Amino acid sequence: MDPSSTSGAAVAGLEPLNGSLNRRHAAHLLRRTGFGVRTAWLDRLVGMDARSAAALILEEETGAPMPPAPSWQNELPPPSTATDEEKRAYQQRNGQYLTEFRRGWYERLWQGGLRERMTLFWHNHFVTELGAYNNAPFAYRYVTLLRSDALGSYSRMVQEIGKDAAMLQYLNGTQNLKGRPNENYARELLELFTMSPSDAQGRPNYTQKDIEEIARALTGWQVDRNTLTVKFSQGRFDTGTKTFLGRTGAFGYDDVIRILFETRSEAIAYHICEKIYREFVYHEPDSWVVQAMAGVFLFNQFQIGPVLRALLASAHFYEERFVGARLKSPVEMLNGFLLDVNAGTGSDMPVQLERYATQLGQRLLSPPNVAGWPGYHQWLNTTTLPTRWFTAETFLSTDKYRRTFDMAGLSRYLLSRRLEEIDPALASLNTAPDAFRLPLMLAAHFLSVPLPRLVLEPVSDDFAQPTTVPAEIRSAPVYLQTLAKVFLAGVPWYEWGLDKPGAPALLFSFARYLTQLPEYQLT
Repeated sequence: MDPSSTSGAAVAGLEPLNGSLNRRHAAHLLRRTGFGVRTAWLDRLVGMDARSAAALILEEETGAPMPPAPSWQNELPPPSTATDEEKRAYQQRNGQYLTEFRRGWYERLWQGGLRERMTLFWHNHFVTELGAYNNAPFAYRYVTLLRSDALGSYSRMVQEIGKDAAMLQYLNGTQNLKGRPNENYARELLELFTMSPSDAQGRPNYTQKDIEEIARALTGWQVDRNTLTVKFSQGRFDTGTKTFLGRTGAFGYDDVIRILFETRSEAIAYHICEKIYREFVYHEPDSWVVQAMAGVFLFNQFQIGPVLRALLASAHFYEERFVGARLKSPVEMLNGFLLDVNAGTGSDMPVQLERYATQLGQRLLSPPNVAGWPGYHQWLNTTTLPTRWFTAETFLSTDKYRRTFDMAGLSRYLLSRRLEEIDPALASLNTAPDAFRLPLMLAAHFLSVPLPRLVLEPVSDDFAQPTTVPAEIRSAPVYLQTLAKVFLAGVPWYEWGLDKPGAPALLFSFARYLTQLPEYQLT
């Protein structure tokens, strides 16, 4: 599934891409910062320089309003004196709220952009699992914490996440008491949330003794499920002297976070930038570029936005070897599909997003373990790949969904563009009939891989009425002829048109063909 090698030294670094963004550049930027290509955004970005494009995306996403809070955000559980019926009714409502919240989040991911992508990214970094706390207000507060600082201060996010009710219950923070320290959160704080066990040179970043002492410093935090609050209990806090990361004192929670960022700033910056690189560029990070990103992170006092702005404007990000080189996660695949088919909102679309994402292994609020979803090649196997095909097939063959997919509108938009915008070598075909141009445009819209790199099964049958096919098409590359033959499906090219009765069926059939290609799983 990997279309290009990424071995060897980087050709480019964090220096900005020269010139202005072409259509392929802009599409690449949109696929990586959201989940697919939004045509309105595409037109805005084409012709901009890379720095301005990255700044625009960050500015609009940072300034976007937060989602409205649900009506149940502060709904308290019934008191201990409540009847069993009242308690059961509350539990039923809580389950309904959680379902509503999860489905709403899937829909926001589909309709959102960089901030939503980063919220999901942080969910897979600061992992919690719903089964550990099973409370709708706590789920809402946890996701809101991630969303609020998704593009802001990483140090502030670290400061707040350890006092979050969902996290305290997931990693046993409420069981971390004076005289009986629980090391779970302290261990993950160091190993996953801030730095890895060793630095880029293989030197240990911390010791087991550091974990034990930090756990003592983090004691005392409790969750009151009756009032939905997090409280510090002085009586459960270890007031003794602790020694960790080269510092000694009667340290508490705030001291831990401060000392982490004072003594291990470079290790933290490198670890987080390496994860950001994997998310936006490729699974195997280039250490030289990651180090440059870490420098930006440190210079900007752990603000996330400047790191993303530098990376997304860089010549490295736009290198051809990284375009179409990442495997889509289930959420990427599902949301990208809806953008590909120009979907409008459907009454049960969030229900289907949740259903299929769960089947494909990415159920929001329920990562498999504290390390999160492993991603990359683990997303695809002999079960999940056919399920991905089946999912697209189901949407494209079901009338109630097809009615929300404006493929005709998308086609008119694509036909208004010029072929050299997707490949300069195709400029001579701009005057070719729509029946030959549209399949190229649709393929470039659906697939991130450059069209000449597609591996297509040859079509043995010739065009209908082959003698009437324009000479420039007969002499065109084989991939172009293959796409056109599949698109027309035996219909003479001169009988095809968007206004013809059979056009919708051909468009949906071609969309099914594109979504079954191996390259469709790449972004």
